[in-house]
Amino acid sequence: GEDFFRQIEAEILRNTKLLTNVIVSCGGGTAAYNSNMDWMISNGMTIYLNTDLNIISSRIEQNISVRPMFSGLSTVEIKEKLNVD
Repeated sequence: GEDFFRQIEAEILRNTKLLTNVIVSCGGGTAAYNSNMDWMISNGMTIYLNTDLNIISSRIEQNISVRPMFSGLSTVEIKEKLNVD
């Protein structure tokens, strides 16, 4: 489930500390869980790309099969979930 996914995501993120001269591109949810944003700020440079909610929602709808958290949700429900999470 999502909790397990977020735990593994945080572990993998922290393993990037062992790398040098790399760019790590995280999904939007990464920074919101497990103190990941604090860790990223402490261990490198962060860049936030702010994309309009309508664009993000459209991208999710176009790739719904690889987005299990949004499976079965309507456009309105996707936007609500994005606003809350």
